[in-house]
Amino acid sequence: MHGSLQQILQHAWVGWAFGLAMGLAVATPLAFLNHIRCAKGADNSITREQLEKQQQIKLLCGDAKALADLAIQRHLSDAVFFQRLQTQPCYAVLSPYLSDEFRRLLAQDPMAEDGRAALANACLQEIERLECGLANTPPR
Repeated sequence: MHGSLQQILQHAWVGWAFGLAMGLAVATPLAFLNHIRCAKGADNSITREQLEKQQQIKLLCGDAKALADLAIQRHLSDAVFFQRLQTQPCYAVLSPYLSDEFRRLLAQDPMAEDGRAALANACLQEIERLECGLANTPPR
């Protein structure tokens, strides 16, 4: 019985060593190819700060979209939505990236109309436009 246990352990170690060798044999070329692909696609003029800024803008876009979604779901008036939007950190950071058309919409007196979620819907469209622009252009 001692001999069969020794054979089982030997086979287990051989199987483990063979599996490790095969894993390394497959993973090494894949890692190398991925490194080459990333190096070709990388723009060396992009700094770490620019990438972090782009990531921050993407996260803040998510915050603005969540705020607009909640305003639509809760049937908030444009005035209430605009007040809440202005208090959010995402508004201050994203405002330079907003289109002129959306800025004109924000400049209108939200109290003049009893619009329900019109501004929130426009905000969602504007944020989606901004996200598409970020996806299609390198960060600055």
